[in-house]
Amino acid sequence: MAATPAPTPVAEWSALAFDRPERPAGLEAITLLDDRLVAVGTAGHAGAAWVLDPGGEWRPATEVPPPPGEREIVVLNDVDAGPSGLVALGWLGIQQSDAFETVIWTSPDGETWTEAQRIEGTLLASVAAGAAGYVGVGGPGGVTGPQSLEVWTSPDGTEWSDADIDPSAMGTVISIIAYDGGFLAVGTAEGEDAQGSRVGVAAVWTSPDGLAWSEAWRETSAQTILFDVVATNDRLLAVGQIHQPVADPAGAGTSVPAAWGSTDGTAWEATPFEPESAMPSAVAAGDGGFVAAGVVGDDPLEQQLAVWTSGDGASWSLVEQVAQQPPGSLRDVIILPGRVVAVGALTGEDRNGTTRQPVVVTGPPP
Repeated sequence: MAATPAPTPVAEWSALAFDRPERPAGLEAITLLDDRLVAVGTAGHAGAAWVLDPGGEWRPATEVPPPPGEREIVVLNDVDAGPSGLVALGWLGIQQSDAFETVIWTSPDGETWTEAQRIEGTLLASVAAGAAGYVGVGGPGGVTGPQSLEVWTSPDGTEWSDADIDPSAMGTVISIIAYDGGFLAVGTAEGEDAQGSRVGVAAVWTSPDGLAWSEAWRETSAQTILFDVVATNDRLLAVGQIHQPVADPAGAGTSVPAAWGSTDGTAWEATPFEPESAMPSAVAAGDGGFVAAGVVGDDPLEQQLAVWTSGDGASWSLVEQVAQQPPGSLRDVIILPGRVVAVGALTGEDRNGTTRQPVVVTGPPP
């Protein structure tokens, strides 16, 4: 049975699971095209998309590229809407292999999708549409350790070219947004903690046109990472994690969620929030404040869906009704008039191992 959204405005939180897609399946990203919501992810081992019209129910897109080969798997991990329509990107790989490449889909309406391009040797993680067109960011595929930035651009989403990035620009970009006439990306780079140990640290990069990039800020004292960022009229807000080491050198320490605020993109201030062992992977802004979505817990099979709300971006409250749902994770969130919509997957086990089932969480905006 397809999930049917609650009427607008939404007064309380609820989680609606899809039980039709071939498993494993999950939703990775969501965007708004005109008045239609579009979510992308995977169903079985193929890329997939779902659409929601006003007053309707979620349904699979009517036409998507054919399933990959027998041992191939596609996961669409981001989508954005621009002047030329929708662009979704993800990873195509071969099961039980380290061979990966980026796959890019386009759609005029969320219903009909076409594979536009594959990019070998690169894993693009996030896409944004701005005045200069579409920009995808990520890193080289199959590389561990410090990575050089990978940026690809397209004026219309169909033909992509590699931006000429300074090879000394190192880091792992996780999310990109268009803002203030340009683009801003967040992720992690190699740095040092307060004890002088080499660790991954939060980093921010900016570009006026998607082609020329520079590092705008880097954490200097703690192991940190940024997962997502959003822009409002007067500030930027990013969410991520701060690693807190323990006194015992043999201990692993804990990671706490945090929000970083900035007025110009070059100076950022972090505010940790509760609970520990939580990861906010997405953030959205609305007229009344902010919403973050992610997971709570360390064990992947026991992690709970997590949504936090904040009126000011500094003080955050965990939504208990969402955390009480079955185990799973939320990957993206959007704030609409009268409601919040977050997407992800419920996690379980059957005789074949771990299963994933798409889930949509809705609730009132802050």
